[in-house]
Amino acid sequence: MEILSALSRLFQLSLRDIERYMTQLNVLVRSFPKTEVFFPTLLTFLLVLREKNPALYEQYCKGGDDGFSVIDYLRHQPTGQEFFFN
Repeated sequence: MEILSALSRLFQLSLRDIERYMTQLNVLVRSFPKTEVFFPTLLTFLLVLREKNPALYEQYCKGGDDGFSVIDYLRHQPTGQEFFFN
């Protein structure tokens, strides 16, 4: 899970946090029907965003945001520039 590694650096996640996200992702993956397509990278990102900025997560999921606010939020994290350019 390259995205989780990148997000852990971006948000300075602890091992406990990473384990919790992996558990949540495991539950989500198991709940998807075998015939459905799912995107683990997107799901992982949304799990982390939901915890780190619930208001932005809600706004984005309800379609009230075109994604630029999310990008701006990520860019302004302490290691945001590295997240986008590495």
